[in-house]
Amino acid sequence: MPRVSQMHLDRRRRQILDAAGRCFAAEGFHATSMQDVLAASELSAGAVYRYFPSKQAIIEAIADETLTHIHTVLTEALNRTEPPRPTDVLGDLLTAMAGLDDAKLRIRIVIQVWGEAIRNPEVRDVIMTRMTEVYDVLTQVVIRAQKAGLMNPSVPPRIAAETYIGVLPGLMVQKAIFGDAFDLPAHVSALRTLFGS
Repeated sequence: MPRVSQMHLDRRRRQILDAAGRCFAAEGFHATSMQDVLAASELSAGAVYRYFPSKQAIIEAIADETLTHIHTVLTEALNRTEPPRPTDVLGDLLTAMAGLDDAKLRIRIVIQVWGEAIRNPEVRDVIMTRMTEVYDVLTQVVIRAQKAGLMNPSVPPRIAAETYIGVLPGLMVQKAIFGDAFDLPAHVSALRTLFGS
């Protein structure tokens, strides 16, 4: 029997997550059943359950993937030669999210993931683990900016990082509700002006 390649396995996993994401964005986590995910993925139950034993596992995977994407953008900013301003990093992050092919869908899912973390301890654990990593990286961005004279050094770096990240949900909620009427680039520009960068 021929062995299935890792590339094939990765594509199948992606197919399931994309299908589930479409369902979750349209109907919400709780109104979406595993049958809905099976139908949207066009795969058999056996194929889907091979990767994800439950809807809960899919939700956790989506939460993990979303925050890993945020962590990657922040790490790239931290590794720049010149210290970036945290507001520029947030702008980069929002621009990266808005520039994704499935940006509208992804933003709707991110909001649901945060909401789910309030009531679901397993999702909260995933969020807390990944958010700790996100805070750690952004804290280092703040420290570099403070040392370079780009930020007020009297604000504790961790508090500053958490405050900056706190802006994201508000902007994403507005984008999800108002859609194209909410000009995200204009708000990114306003964010940079308001925070003095």
